[in-house]
Amino acid sequence: MSPGENEKLSSEHKRSRAADRQPSMSKRIVVILLMLLTFEITFRALNVENFRDEALIEDDYVGHVVKPNLDIIIQNADEMEVHVKTIGYNGIGLRDDKLENPYIIAIGDSHTFGLAVNESDLWVNILEKKLNKEVLNMGIGGYGLIQEERMVKKYALQTKPKIILWQFSPNDYLESYRFENRNLNFTWHNLKQFAINNIAIAKFVWSKLGAIKHDAAVVEYNEHNLSFVFEPYSFLNQADVNEEIRVGENLGKQAVTRAKKLADANDVKLIMILIPSKEEIYFDLTNNYQMDSMRNFCVELEFDCVDMTEEFSKQAKMYRQLYFRKDAHLNSLGNKLVADEIYNYLIENYFIN
Repeated sequence: MSPGENEKLSSEHKRSRAADRQPSMSKRIVVILLMLLTFEITFRALNVENFRDEALIEDDYVGHVVKPNLDIIIQNADEMEVHVKTIGYNGIGLRDDKLENPYIIAIGDSHTFGLAVNESDLWVNILEKKLNKEVLNMGIGGYGLIQEERMVKKYALQTKPKIILWQFSPNDYLESYRFENRNLNFTWHNLKQFAINNIAIAKFVWSKLGAIKHDAAVVEYNEHNLSFVFEPYSFLNQADVNEEIRVGENLGKQAVTRAKKLADANDVKLIMILIPSKEEIYFDLTNNYQMDSMRNFCVELEFDCVDMTEEFSKQAKMYRQLYFRKDAHLNSLGNKLVADEIYNYLIENYFIN
């Protein structure tokens, strides 16, 4: 064998041995999966990003409900501590202290539940004191109009109230779309939401990506004794409205219409409470599409409606801060104004003696 052939065989032998030492593709995949599993177990064990939500229970009918008999401390986006206590009613938790023949039921999302304020500063409780009548809080954070309709049907009407106050906020159409499609089409949104809800690593990664997007897009305002962090990308004009919101708009309006018929059949007065975003009130942008849509819908169907936009705008022109700086929710002054406006509406329209 010639020296050249020996050298060629030696080179091929080295490459063969090197290939044998390299892990196969299947082995690499197994290693990656084991690493991800290790991270997943660690994230769950350490409760990274509050993966185990101690306050909520999954529910087939309304998506999720609050646990009964809670007594916990949470933090709002401004890192202020909020004390949350709930009572039990038919297996769900309500942020209230008693359940005694309520005259009024308050239905809505986190503005009604009061995720950002303590009970004494929440509009539901302020209104109760002003009226000297029982106002039961059935608001739950993250709800859209379909879930709220189901709360009216399954829980609110069972207490036989005289009035239901139904609070609406600008993200309710999108929440309605998401709820209606949560178990249906195999879309990117459903896949993403499934991963966030069930995989700790996915929730961690998505929250960090969201924080980067948020920090890049926010606009800070610090003038005239006002201090805000605005989120323009969450504030939609008509040109920005996507198909999800338009579908959610139709679904949400159908839900409100069904609930109104059901309330009328039970001799219950249903009143819509419209709470605008702080971007609409303070930030120099065109009116919010969702708010305009629900406002016009109430006029079209002659729904009783308390729209906070005009009063909030007056207060904003006097440089009064009605929302938290970072948190999207109303502060104590904003909650008080909501209670005052609802109180005046009820008295002026003879709904309350």
